[in-house]
Amino acid sequence: MRKFTYGLPIALLSAAVVVVHPHKAVASIPPQVRAIARSAVPEAIASDVANDAIAYYNRGLARYKLGDKQGAIDNYNHGLNINPNFPQAYKGRGLTRSELRDNHGAINDLSRGFETR
Repeated sequence: MRKFTYGLPIALLSAAVVVVHPHKAVASIPPQVRAIARSAVPEAIASDVANDAIAYYNRGLARYKLGDKQGAIDNYNHGLNINPNFPQAYKGRGLTRSELRDNHGAINDLSRGFETR
């Protein structure tokens, strides 16, 4: 797993992502942590290598956990543009699309994720 070195905001963001179980409400993240995390996500990606698919995957995961599903999909898309053979990004995007009721897109992504393993 990637180690973040972006200071306190990213440490709080990482803690928020780890604490929240995928099936629990985002409301379990304290509002102060959520606010810091929302402001830290763009800063973190800007300070990371711009062509790092893992960074965009992590950002997509963070956006998903914060309830920004379209933002998550945008970041998964960017990561997949950098590395089209990244099964975790297909899985993340597929599950997010499923929650947005884009069943066709979800099935395509999840199938592609299994193909690229």
